[in-house]
Amino acid sequence: MVEQGDKCSPARGSMLGECLVEVLDGMEEQAEMSPEKRKKVLLAFETAFAEEMSKLPRFWRISVKGTMQRFHLAGQERLFDVSEATVQTPIATFNSLPLRIKGELEPGAVKRRRT
Repeated sequence: MVEQGDKCSPARGSMLGECLVEVLDGMEEQAEMSPEKRKKVLLAFETAFAEEMSKLPRFWRISVKGTMQRFHLAGQERLFDVSEATVQTPIATFNSLPLRIKGELEPGAVKRRRT
């Protein structure tokens, strides 16, 4: 039931968003929720997510220490999975977290070196 573009949404790409989509897909498959209501719930979630994200600073300085479990570097996409991560921010420290860092580089950001 995943619509095209779902994975591009920062809200739906978050752990909470992925769980919400999974639950809503199950409810829709079991006829407990109509596709229209599913869309309304996702729109409300994305709106609230965007509003809360707008309150955060645009740039954060963090320190991450942990054990690299997996990384994926393909084209512009970057994905890092870290276990037992300690994340320090200017206002808080989080310990023993599973952490996934996912992002895309701006077009033209990667320059290939001559070998």
